[in-house]
Amino acid sequence: MSDFLWNSFEIAVTLCEQFIIFYFICNFLRHDFKTPRGKIVYVSGSVLSTAMITALNFVTLYDWWLSVIYITFWFVFSLIFISGRVLSKLLAAILADVVLISTSNLVTGILSIALKSTPMQLYSTQGVYRVLGVLMCQTLNLFLFSLILKSVNKTILEMKKKEWVLIISVFSISTLSFAIIQVALNESMLSEATSLMLLLSEIGLIALNIICLYIMISLNQSNRIAEELKLKEQQLKHDIQYAETVRSQYQEIRQIRHDIKQHLDAVSGLQLEGKIDAAQKYISEISSGLERIEMFMDVGNDFVNAILNSKLSIAKSKGIEVLCSSSNKIGGINEYDLCNLIGNMLDNATEAAEKTGDNAVVEVSILSDKYKLMITVSNSILQSVLSGNSELKTTKRKTFLHGFGVKSIRTIAEKYSGSVDFYEENLTFFCRVILGKKIE
Repeated sequence: MSDFLWNSFEIAVTLCEQFIIFYFICNFLRHDFKTPRGKIVYVSGSVLSTAMITALNFVTLYDWWLSVIYITFWFVFSLIFISGRVLSKLLAAILADVVLISTSNLVTGILSIALKSTPMQLYSTQGVYRVLGVLMCQTLNLFLFSLILKSVNKTILEMKKKEWVLIISVFSISTLSFAIIQVALNESMLSEATSLMLLLSEIGLIALNIICLYIMISLNQSNRIAEELKLKEQQLKHDIQYAETVRSQYQEIRQIRHDIKQHLDAVSGLQLEGKIDAAQKYISEISSGLERIEMFMDVGNDFVNAILNSKLSIAKSKGIEVLCSSSNKIGGINEYDLCNLIGNMLDNATEAAEKTGDNAVVEVSILSDKYKLMITVSNSILQSVLSGNSELKTTKRKTFLHGFGVKSIRTIAEKYSGSVDFYEENLTFFCRVILGKKIE
């Protein structure tokens, strides 16, 4: 009966521990707990992990290869059932094991030195010290997991591939080192001095992992700030372009006003001389000249019109056929954000369409109602883009200077609780953005 109760206690502790670990992994990967599926994934992952660990405990109480099995299970489970980046999932699994093994080693090391027994004896004993050790471990686990989640501050980890490799390598090596130290501590022939040295080594490893975690968070913040600066640089670029467009249009209007006065004088003179046919011919020539000053779209906002028509004029000057349709009710969206969004969409479309040669086409459609604004920009392509580049990463050589157009589009859509959709039909690439209007 005593063994049954103790085994039940061990299973309950393992279940509690796995609920804590999966709570960390799910939060680290921004898993949604509110939906029924989200709750099922969280509970099933914890229960399955508990069943696996309980089964392994019948094989051995502890061995270094168990950490590899734990990490693999958590990683594969999150890979199948939890959304997020693959490297983030791997990092979450490794971090979970680092915390688990470091707290276990630290507590058992302290208790074994204090009680002058080996960690293996503590694991196998059935008494108050085992219960005390378990409670200390779970409390430390909860504290450290909460601290990591708070430090990451629910931001998407933005790190370069080399940074991911370095961070994951450090935590992986730490996990292996912890496992080796724990195996050494389990040996009954170790002296008290040797056990203390190994314990101090573990504390040093824990300190190194804390420093590594701090570096990871700092890198994440630095990369995010750098990206925000790039996006602001793009916004500034569109603002400058808008200012140049307005200045150019103002100069054109001044010139037109001056020319119209001259034209009116000329027409008046011809009429006074009775040269009616010559006057009509002159008026016809003036009209054809004015038609060359094109206004592709009018969305009821001078600021947006300037960028929109400027971009479309550039596209047409490159031999690209331009098709447009629009609504003039675009209120509820900040005009700076709208210019940045439309500017990026048209820049990408024009650049892609230009590569298709004589049959290049760019089409813009802007539809609006009381609650949302939908902007669709399409362009001709020679072959599928998404099949070989589904994430639309830049293909330019200096990647750190490019590739912010798509990110900027997604950032603005997210700001307005909207969505971005990229798709292809009949050798035409579509970018559709839906923005939720801010109703005042």
